Amino acid sequence: MPRGKELEPVTRAKIVVLRDEGNSYATIGAILNVNPNTAKKVYYKYSGSENYKSEPRSERPKLLDEIDTSVIKHHVTYDRDKRRRPLAEIKTALNLPVFV
Repeated sequence: MPRGKELEPVTRAKIVVLRDEGNSYATIGAILNVNPNTAKKVYYKYSGSENYKSEPRSERPKLLDEIDTSVIKHHVTYDRDKRRRPLAEIKTALNLPVFV
């Protein structure tokens, strides 16, 4: 979990370039106003790559897959009486692994 604002890709590229030029992490930190330890971590992570963008974050796992969703839609829209049932009853009737 990040503790501060995420660095821009341009700043990461500058860190790699400054380190490749022979500057110390303390000097890089003073020039770019970042913590020297941050500069070190960024350099080790991005020194061999051409892409300085962050990797996409993982999303929360879906509770229901597409099949379960279509089963619920069919169950609710097929019969007029089933539309008014509480979700707990629908879950029990379809035996879905969802906590309500």
